[in-house]
Amino acid sequence: GPNPPRALGEGSISPAAAMLNANVNQHLREYQREGVKWLWGQYTRGVGGILADEMGLGKTVQVAAFLSVVLGKTATSADKQRSFPLDAADCRQALVVVPSVTLANWQRELATWGFFRVKKAHGSDKADALRAALARECEVVLTTYDTLRTHVGDLARIPWEVTIYDEAHLIKNEKSARHLAVQQIKCKRRFGLTGTPMSNKVIELWVLFNWVS
Repeated sequence: GPNPPRALGEGSISPAAAMLNANVNQHLREYQREGVKWLWGQYTRGVGGILADEMGLGKTVQVAAFLSVVLGKTATSADKQRSFPLDAADCRQALVVVPSVTLANWQRELATWGFFRVKKAHGSDKADALRAALARECEVVLTTYDTLRTHVGDLARIPWEVTIYDEAHLIKNEKSARHLAVQQIKCKRRFGLTGTPMSNKVIELWVLFNWVS
């Protein structure tokens, strides 16, 4: 991202962030801890960012750990006790948009790294996921770029706390239907994940930075 990393402990920190050290951080590699700290720092400043680790370095794991803090998770069975539908005063929900080929992997990673209430907005599960998200009955909605594009009207009705876009280079063309669709999604902070933030032109990098800022 365009801003320097910020340590997890800087500024105000929630009890959930402290719990992350004991229940999740112990399983992360050092560079992954730094990635989570940077994501949290961006989030607490009210801005997004691009996590541009190379393929295979565990961007998915870092995001799962980051979401556990954002959503107030402790990575223990106590998380299952969260009351649904979410209270209107604290309706933190995250939207994770991924290519269809990585959908199953994201489901596995989120199940591995926390007790998230996840709904998959894809295929036969799509209608139930959209209903649950609108009713604040889940914490994470996992969907694909194609589903987002065809159901952007429904997804744009939800005030997401944070949105995550895997393989974010797929939306670097600001004139594409995919980019125009993601621009309609309302959220406080956007984050993109990509090992190739720029292929040929500097404008590609600028588009991504402008989009998350």
